[in-house]
Amino acid sequence: MLRAFKAASIGYLALSSAFYENKSFLRLFSSQHSVTLAKLQTMDSSKEPAESHETMAEAVKEKTPTGCTEKSPLTSTEPGLLPGETVVNEGKAAILFPSANEVFYNPVQEFNRDLTCAVLTEFSREQLAQRGIRILVPGEKDRVVIQLSEEKNGTVSQESAEQPEVQNLKHEEASEKEQGLRVLEALAASGLRSVRFALEVPGLKSITANDFSAKAAALIARNGQHNNVGHILQASQRDASMVMYEARGKSQRYDVIDLDPYGSPSPFLDAAVQAVSEGGLLCVTCTDMAVMAGNSSETCYSKYGSVSIKSKYCHEMALRIILHSIDLRAAAYQRYIEPLLSVSVDFYIRVFVRVKTGQATVKNSASKQALLYNCVGCGAFHLQRMGKKTSQGKQMKYSAATGPPVGPTCEHCGQKHQA
Repeated sequence: MLRAFKAASIGYLALSSAFYENKSFLRLFSSQHSVTLAKLQTMDSSKEPAESHETMAEAVKEKTPTGCTEKSPLTSTEPGLLPGETVVNEGKAAILFPSANEVFYNPVQEFNRDLTCAVLTEFSREQLAQRGIRILVPGEKDRVVIQLSEEKNGTVSQESAEQPEVQNLKHEEASEKEQGLRVLEALAASGLRSVRFALEVPGLKSITANDFSAKAAALIARNGQHNNVGHILQASQRDASMVMYEARGKSQRYDVIDLDPYGSPSPFLDAAVQAVSEGGLLCVTCTDMAVMAGNSSETCYSKYGSVSIKSKYCHEMALRIILHSIDLRAAAYQRYIEPLLSVSVDFYIRVFVRVKTGQATVKNSASKQALLYNCVGCGAFHLQRMGKKTSQGKQMKYSAATGPPVGPTCEHCGQKHQA
């Protein structure tokens, strides 16, 4: 169990207010290095469920719970729909989908998208707060008054702090658009995630929804117009890696990059760690859990630089494998990562990391990586760090670690170890 990042599963969850818009909550239970996420009921259970569209055959209003994913039985006679198309409602978005499986859509990952909207909301609030812009989430009772640049003497009076938030609303909305965050969804498919970002996440300046498929790019543009977010959402039909490689300049980098591929994200990680801004957010999903959980260790090594094994902690190890892979690629460019949130859900894992630059901090990378010795008999394991860091006054000395920490056989059961 690689302990490359001790806080990989903890942190960055002031999410209760952020999930107001998503109509769901996360409850976080942390126990040292593990996190349990439980999806709870909607916030306003006393409200009536939202009404769906009328069917053309019976014109009967069906009622569905707010926030649930639903394929609407709309036909091509509905304005804006092509023959055979249907509408999928998720969060605040209403997405057009063709009848054939021309564009990928996975309803099971609705929780993934809910979680991402919540994390992005908190990240946007934190980033814009540093720029003197406050973002208020509906339903939030306790707010922090942040000093704005135009306020005299750099202070906020008690009277102004107690005034309603609408006092500086126009100025803040204008500043939010000018200094908002730039988001890239590199593998957007239908654009559902990007449309939800535009509708549910405050403080965004622009969203680029990219897909290599011409049909997907056309559908992204239509969905943007259908949800009235065409002013902030831009459709792109290009190779995802090239989009990110061309944004490596400091003035061109994205504040948030979302990678949710079909399978492994390894082909896109090198470009992503270069294209995200200083302190920016990188969101990565891995759906190839069979590879990362030990069923194909040689494939895992070729993709992520780690050998996976079958064990009771295989899902946590999968999280640490992807974190190790991202950190390794970032280190090549004198950059390092700070894990904010890591989760294993259903058939996939999802990590949220901040990417920063610092040559001195990158030197610590080797001392955070470890080789795992796992007993094939009883399952006992030991860690062998790859590097050693010692303090010499004000300076740090880095050297190779010593080992191994185990003998030829397990001290408990006498069986051999896997490395």
